[in-house]
Order: sequence, then C-alpha cells, then structure tokens
Amino acid sequence: YTHLLSQTKKKKKLILCFIAVCQSYGRWYQMSRIFQATNIILDGLPITDAGIKNLCSGPAAKTLTLLSLRRCTKLTDDSLTAIANNCFQLRTLYLEECRVTSVGVSILLEACAELTDLFVAACDLVDTDVISSMAKDLNVNVLLMPNAL
Repeated sequence: YTHLLSQTKKKKKLILCFIAVCQSYGRWYQMSRIFQATNIILDGLPITDAGIKNLCSGPAAKTLTLLSLRRCTKLTDDSLTAIANNCFQLRTLYLEECRVTSVGVSILLEACAELTDLFVAACDLVDTDVISSMAKDLNVNVLLMPNAL
C-alpha cells in the first residue's frame, strides 16, 4: 500500500485524509475514505481514470477546492469529465504530463463554475490557444506551459 496524507485545517480541527493505492493483478485501484477534504494532492501517483472516478463519487467531491494531478501520466479526458460532473466547489486544478486533450479541459472549464485557477503543463494534446480563449471568456486564470513545471 502507498498512503498519501493530505492535511486541511478547518475550524481549528486537523482533518486527515488518506488515499490508499494498492496494486492488484497488475492494475492500480484507488480506494478513498476521504471526508471534508478541501485539498488533495496526487502528484506522481500511478492513479488511473478509475481512481479519479472513485474519488469523485465519494464525499470528498462535495468539498474539494484544490486538486493537483502533476505527473499523473495515466489520466485522460475521462478523469476530467468525472471531475467536471462531481467537483462543483473546485477552484484550483493542476494538470501536468496527463494524457488529457482540449476537449476534456473544455468540458471541465464549462462545468466547474467555481474554478478560478487552472495550471496545465506538458499536456501535449491540449491546444493552448483554444483553452486560453475559453478561460478568458469564463474569467479563469490559466497558466499553460509546454514543458513540465
């Protein structure tokens, strides 16, 4: 098991959030027991679209405001669709070296009304001109970088 600890302070309480990632039959599964998490950082973990869908179907999706998916190389537009359909409080998203496209990012931008900051680095299938224009129209601060951060 690989454990990821994310800490959030809320009303002087420290909320601990654990995500256990285990390998079974050569495939990675993400199992979440996250409650009231606002910040989740999954940087560098071998999480898949199924893991993000699992996370987004749990209680954390209701309170999530920051999600970092840097170097999560297995993630595709399916993950962005799951985030767009479930994480309505999301304000900040980091994407780096993911296999997402402009279509997935567009879906996310349209659905996440609270999104204020989007960072996209080294996602080769994202058309920076399209996303920049769309983000500007939606008042989202966007940082698009062709290389990793």
